[in-house]
Amino acid sequence: LSAAWALGPKQVGPNVMSVGKMLDGEGGDFVRPLGKASVGFAFGLSSNMAHPGDLSAGEGSKNTLINFYDPTVIGAIEGNALTGFQMATERGPLCDEPLFGVKVTLEVYSKVDPVKGGDDDDGAGVDQYGPFSGQVISAAREAIRQSVLKAGPRLVEAMYLSVITTTSEALGGTYSVLGRRRAKIVSETIREGTGVFIIHSYLP
Repeated sequence: LSAAWALGPKQVGPNVMSVGKMLDGEGGDFVRPLGKASVGFAFGLSSNMAHPGDLSAGEGSKNTLINFYDPTVIGAIEGNALTGFQMATERGPLCDEPLFGVKVTLEVYSKVDPVKGGDDDDGAGVDQYGPFSGQVISAAREAIRQSVLKAGPRLVEAMYLSVITTTSEALGGTYSVLGRRRAKIVSETIREGTGVFIIHSYLP
């Protein structure tokens, strides 16, 4: 939790996004942390994440299409990665249900086209892929959703404990309704001297 960057969905959910990494190309060297341990700091926990040096001094690597030393680029990547995380946790890969208990750590790098060997498009593929912010949001959201799918997620259905009081005349109809609602009967008791039945059941 000391490296927790954000919670989601809606900034307060049960999922954690930890401080990630910006890499010098796919499988490359560490450039700088992705994000800040804001949640860990709020809880008074210290983080052992490495801190970047002078980010304005570098000019980026020839292995990447995006300059990870540019503060504007860094801010755009971090802000839009957070948005992608919030979207992914609010609508997960299974039936668009919210995620629960997921920890996310992103590694960010830009990939050079193996055919072209480079890219002269200073707009980071805007003409082909749309605005850079949208590219980051989509990439982060889909990366999280696909990772969750690979982890073998399950749908969890909430159950409501109901206590039903009914007479013997309506007992058959009560069980019929409970059956249609896929209820799980826990117990059935009768209140002595009254002919009233008390049914405990779990309803999805």
